[in-house]
Amino acid sequence: MKTPFFSIFIVFLIIIPVSGFAITLEEALQEAMLHSQEMKMAEYDVDSAKAQANELVSFTLPQISLRAGHAIMGADKENPFDNLIGESVDFSSIDSDKAALLSPGDYVVLGYINDTYTDMLHELHPYFELPEEQDTAALTLSQVIFSGGNVWRSWGLRKNLITQADLAKRMAVIDIRKNVKSAFHKVLFQDSYLKILKDRVAQCEEELNDARDLLNAGLVTSLDLRNAKLKINIALNGLKEAEVSFRDSLIDFNTVIGRSVDKPLLMPKGMLDRGWKLVEKIKTLEKKLSEESLLSFELIKRKKEGFKMKAKMAAGEYLPKLALLGGMEYTNNYDIEEYTSWTAGAQLSWDLFKGGAKRSRRVDALSAMHKADEELTKVRKETGSLVSKLTEQAKTLNYRIDLQQEAVSIAAENYNDARSQYRAGTLTQTQMGEFHLAYSEARFGLLQLYFMERELEIAIEALLEE
Repeated sequence: MKTPFFSIFIVFLIIIPVSGFAITLEEALQEAMLHSQEMKMAEYDVDSAKAQANELVSFTLPQISLRAGHAIMGADKENPFDNLIGESVDFSSIDSDKAALLSPGDYVVLGYINDTYTDMLHELHPYFELPEEQDTAALTLSQVIFSGGNVWRSWGLRKNLITQADLAKRMAVIDIRKNVKSAFHKVLFQDSYLKILKDRVAQCEEELNDARDLLNAGLVTSLDLRNAKLKINIALNGLKEAEVSFRDSLIDFNTVIGRSVDKPLLMPKGMLDRGWKLVEKIKTLEKKLSEESLLSFELIKRKKEGFKMKAKMAAGEYLPKLALLGGMEYTNNYDIEEYTSWTAGAQLSWDLFKGGAKRSRRVDALSAMHKADEELTKVRKETGSLVSKLTEQAKTLNYRIDLQQEAVSIAAENYNDARSQYRAGTLTQTQMGEFHLAYSEARFGLLQLYFMERELEIAIEALLEE
């Protein structure tokens, strides 16, 4: 009674769907460009770098500022003429310095004001009386004309930094595309491996049926039947383990393209098979390496140029600065006075010594420039070594794949013959099992070589991308 249920369970396990919607590689790459967090972070990094580059040249542009204010004022200074208020006073007897301390309200109260001192008091009034309220507004403008050559150098450095930001973004895009391709083909690898294991389970089921038929015919003992069931259990265990690995790779793939795992998982569309353009891509890579036209070289060269510009700008700080200045200020003291003033001119400034800061900036820029030189040399060596390894691996893989494809064909024929001989009673089940295992291992070995070839191709494509 257990056998039919056992067979149905195996079939259900093999055909049960593991994913929802299929997606091509190009669609996966587009999905990653739109939704992956890595892409969004790369864009933010570029925006930040370009903002810093624009800030670098801000001192070369007109500087305009506006200020406005309102103030309430008062003073506790004693007026020496307070004791004269309400009395008749002959202003001709008052010293002009003392008269300057009188307030406008005092003029009328004191009375007997002659014209001469009235004019004098009004003339002195702005200087001796504090206003109760005051409004001010000012506009100032400045423009740097010369700064040791750093005006035009800063624009050159700005252009360099923006180029670096764009190159860095392209490098980030290449890394994202590389990760997506690798995750995509990892799922195809795990899916193909699942198919091999499902085939093995189905073959073990057929071997169980063969053993049952031979047992009924009296050609084998129950040992073969139990052994066939044991092989099915082992195959099912391997299949369940592979399903977990497949599920993990599928989740990783969806995460890489920026898709949340609480949504239906997207399944890569296609199959893992042999590639045929490795040799051509290797030749293109070798040519680009000799020309140093790879993107990694270009980025480091731009970094070196940027550090060189920074060193020159640091040297320019030793020279004076010339700027044009201008401004206008409005003041309103309400009942006392209201006036507008303006200024226009030029200002020359020279920082003769700033505690060694200028020298430190120059040394820092020169050190970074020399470091970029060493980094470029290092990348030349590492890339050359990598290309050499990739070339050798490509040649070896082609040879190994040819051998393994032949091995799979031979192993398949051997297994089919072994099953026929087992059913004919000329071969033991143990011997047939060895041919079965050899066939499964040959298929898995070929699948691994396909995956290695695809990983190699992805690495080469990443180096070639622009």
